[in-house]
Amino acid sequence: MMGVIGGRERRRLVLAALVTAAVVAPGLGAAPAWAQSAETSQRQFNIPAQPLADALAQFGRQSGMQVSAHGDLVRGVSSPGVSGSLSPAEALSRLLAGTGLTYRLSGNTAILERAPQASSGAVQLGPVRVEGASEGESVSSHYPAMTEGTGSYTARAVSAGAKLDTPLREVPRSISVITRQQLDDQHLTQFQDAIQQLPGVTFYANTAGWGDQAYSVRSFSLNSITVDGSVIKTGVGDSATNTGLAKFDNIQLVRGPEGLFSGNAGPGGSINLVRKRPVDDFQLKAALSAGSWNNYYGEIDISSPLDEGGNVRARAVASYNDTEKFYENSHRKYLTLYGILEADLSERTLFSLGGSYDKISGTGQDNAPYFPRYSTGDLACCRFGGHRDRVFPPIGGPQCKEGSSAASSSLRR
Repeated sequence: MMGVIGGRERRRLVLAALVTAAVVAPGLGAAPAWAQSAETSQRQFNIPAQPLADALAQFGRQSGMQVSAHGDLVRGVSSPGVSGSLSPAEALSRLLAGTGLTYRLSGNTAILERAPQASSGAVQLGPVRVEGASEGESVSSHYPAMTEGTGSYTARAVSAGAKLDTPLREVPRSISVITRQQLDDQHLTQFQDAIQQLPGVTFYANTAGWGDQAYSVRSFSLNSITVDGSVIKTGVGDSATNTGLAKFDNIQLVRGPEGLFSGNAGPGGSINLVRKRPVDDFQLKAALSAGSWNNYYGEIDISSPLDEGGNVRARAVASYNDTEKFYENSHRKYLTLYGILEADLSERTLFSLGGSYDKISGTGQDNAPYFPRYSTGDLACCRFGGHRDRVFPPIGGPQCKEGSSAASSSLRR
């Protein structure tokens, strides 16, 4: 009698394996990884209580996935069954409830194994469910790489270091991204403020023109700053980089030689500024802020489809910043205007027309005067071109301390 029962169990296990393989095998080449959709897709399951081998065979037919198990694990084990509209992960967990088994995922296959137990054997862990962290959705289906609305400090894809939007993990370069969420959280409104948040970028005053800024990456001057791949800066001290950030979605920094992709980049790296795009639904944003040293900022951002089908979309952004500095004789006004119009001419053709305007006005200089200084407070003398009389600050300010030189570790800015 025991031999007859064992033969039936073996035939049942073989049948279950054949049915599962027949159902799943045709879709192995094209189906997406089950682990990515197990928690989101809902399917209808109707598996009554029965031997576990038979229950797994029905589960394979109804879920479209493959289950692998050693015969000794399921022999003589019964399943309580499962019924209802559930995700495959939840359905499999209910099938294994009370069996002492759990599973791990390998691609589209769930591999059954015994659940860990305490040394006494009295405590047993329940079935393990693998859940993936969901990423926030972009506010634009036309630009899934946009960071706006995702609430994330990382980007799904970047255009820096590649010709098209490429997943960050597939770009074999050292890349840092400041997303729209980080710009908003840290209240970064001007380019010179944001660039200092990028790792490896050095910011300093450009001595060729008072008030300009210059940047370096890996000890090389940052000579390439682009907007959507179009060059706006080709040398240090270019005032074109003094642009408002209200019109940008994210900032991307690529370290290392970038001439292959940018054409004119230096050996240090390059920065790409990605502009905002019209979103799928109507959106209105406004911001007002006030801070120390009479720092006042206002911004308005509106985007909307212009037809019922959403095939024509527009967006307009305006920001204004009126600020002083912690030192006297410095007053700056920053105005940024940006507009863009997009139209879907066909399924594969997108027409886009946009433009921006930045204006900087005011008095004084951007950089603190009479710097650098020694730790004693005395003005340090900086030599340019080997001339002792060409000092920082400009001629007319306080004189350098007699006998001082620029090469001193006690300088501070």
